[in-house]
Amino acid sequence: MGLQNMFLALSIRRLKTGVSNGQLMRVFGGVALAFNTSISSAYDDDVYLATLSNNDIITVVNVSDRDGYDNQPHFAENDTVLLYTAMYDLATDVHADGDSSAPKRQTDSMRYDIEQGTLVNLTNSVQSEYSPTITPDGDHVSVIRVAEDGRQLMYRFAYGTDEHSAPSSNSSNRQGKPVSGEVLLGDTYDVGYHTWLNNDELLLFVLGEKMQLKRARVSSGETALIDTDIGRTLRKVAVGDALDDRFSYTKAVDGQWQLKVYHRDLKSVSKHTVLPGANMYYAWHPNGSLLSADGAKVMINANWQVETVPASDTQWQQFADFSQYCSGHITRMVMSQDASKLAFVCSVKDNQ
Repeated sequence: MGLQNMFLALSIRRLKTGVSNGQLMRVFGGVALAFNTSISSAYDDDVYLATLSNNDIITVVNVSDRDGYDNQPHFAENDTVLLYTAMYDLATDVHADGDSSAPKRQTDSMRYDIEQGTLVNLTNSVQSEYSPTITPDGDHVSVIRVAEDGRQLMYRFAYGTDEHSAPSSNSSNRQGKPVSGEVLLGDTYDVGYHTWLNNDELLLFVLGEKMQLKRARVSSGETALIDTDIGRTLRKVAVGDALDDRFSYTKAVDGQWQLKVYHRDLKSVSKHTVLPGANMYYAWHPNGSLLSADGAKVMINANWQVETVPASDTQWQQFADFSQYCSGHITRMVMSQDASKLAFVCSVKDNQ
């Protein structure tokens, strides 16, 4: 995916939540971008959960199993729970910015209990939230929250399910409510994605004319620019060592996405392999291998440390074929710490 297409995809997010073109222009440096709200329904994204044994597929479940946008899976509670983002229609009296022309849609953070097969809405809020992530203390969820003026801010709220509700269907009966919590890094806005470096620091994907990777400290509000032209996946490198200080991201290079590793303690960056095709999404296998996708097939690369642009055909091997479950292509994915579960998003173009 090229950088212009990344602008398009991120703008779709704002269109879905009723953000005006004026606010889009501010984000993209005053460059007027014309989009139609029909774009927001061009793709149907579903969250799937595969159980594995010795890397072989045992079962595959469509967790979201509905029309619309369901994305950004994240394991929690020792991999017994899956968090993700879901989009629902708003009730007619809950409307973005009072603009009758804006799409009446809302994103919430969902919690799926894997063993019970039950789903609850963690936020069910008036404003949209994205990228639910358990904080290092285990007691909170951090999200990207869309403020009333369209800015995308880091936000944190207590993690619990006692007062939360089962999700309604994708209908106009959904009612939003306020969610108590706190804004983090209030002076840093238009955040797209995030991952925690430690209890006080994060890596942030920040929207702009060039998508930026920033390191941010919550206690002081300080941020530092690390790189630009980055992709949408920020992760800790999984090698089974909690003390490992490496975090990963991708950067656009000659029409492909190159894996780069940020060394938290040294504050340095190293270059590595490129992802297959035009895919910018990836995940880590607990054995230290890199996972990505080519269509509906998940690929694995045990030699990702080698800097090869373009990647050698021998670097990427097929890990699992989900073609019988996913009629589109796999984007985001995440693997459990014991390699027994793989959550992935299947994106299918809506031709209707």
